Amino acid sequence: MPDVKHSDSYFTNSDIDWFCRVNGVNIHVASMGHAIPERVMQSLPAIYEKVSVMEMVAWTGRNGMWYNEELLRTMLRLESPVEMGRYLTTFVVMARKGFYSFAPLTTDPTDNDYYLMAKPAAYKDFELNGIVSKNVEHFEINEVGTFTPVRIVELISQGDEA
Repeated sequence: MPDVKHSDSYFTNSDIDWFCRVNGVNIHVASMGHAIPERVMQSLPAIYEKVSVMEMVAWTGRNGMWYNEELLRTMLRLESPVEMGRYLTTFVVMARKGFYSFAPLTTDPTDNDYYLMAKPAAYKDFELNGIVSKNVEHFEINEVGTFTPVRIVELISQGDEA
């Protein structure tokens, strides 16, 4: 992929799905107009190809996955199952493919907090060749709760030169 630098307006007008691995856990992130680390941007073509052919586990409802219904009700004021279903579609698909799936709650590009939207009920680790991976001592995925903000861009960028 050519070395392309995107402008801030490119990101603020785009909702790009991106992927990374933190402490051995595969993560999907919906950018919702937020900037994406350059290393992750460079990895996306190969990762998209792999993720697009991954099979989803069979739908078993709440038995097979967790989704953040409480956050949607409290923070986004979504009440009806139809509203929640529309909002969660991509996150649930990614959870069914085995990813912890995150998104910011705002389109404000200076808001660096991401929230867990969906995850598999029982995570099964798998490797994606070429995914940007980082080990971060102070981060534990099992401590991420309903309202826990996670600064994924900062986690994945730790130690990178500016």
